Amino acid sequence: MEEAERREYVRLIEEQANNVKNKATLGRCREAAEEYKKAEAKYNQDPSDFNKSQKDKSFEKMNEAFDEIEKLDIGEYLVTLYNKYSDYLDSLGPDKIVCLTNITIDGLILSSFVTVLNIMLSENIINKLTFLEKYPRILKLIQIRNNINKKVIKLYLIVHLILVLTSLLGNLYMFFL
Repeated sequence: MEEAERREYVRLIEEQANNVKNKATLGRCREAAEEYKKAEAKYNQDPSDFNKSQKDKSFEKMNEAFDEIEKLDIGEYLVTLYNKYSDYLDSLGPDKIVCLTNITIDGLILSSFVTVLNIMLSENIINKLTFLEKYPRILKLIQIRNNINKKVIKLYLIVHLILVLTSLLGNLYMFFL
């Protein structure tokens, strides 16, 4: 076996070991949470000393599981997630990558559109509410919020237009390839 192949083999084994460790930790946390829910339900039905001690033990076990999750290296987990995503993209053809990109950009455009629509509609709804005139302080806070939203809406519209143009240009580029 060549040196490069051996290093790649060792890297894959280490990656799999870390994945197994992460999954086992998350599984223990899930089991501890379910056990605590059962113990708490049992204690609520029959508040005896035994059930209270079982509930306390399961609570301690759940806290230990949470502590174990906090000790996990999040950076390592994110790198593993990125590597899996990269491998997934490598397995796709150009047409499927375009489809995935379109779905992502369409979701961003929809989100941007809904945000702009909510900001526009909230101003109209607030203007139609008459009871706010009785409470000038609340009305003043809402007006300040609306003024900020008016300024932010311009940013959202620019982002929305950039997303639309990016998706159109990306599709045209892929069409002419």
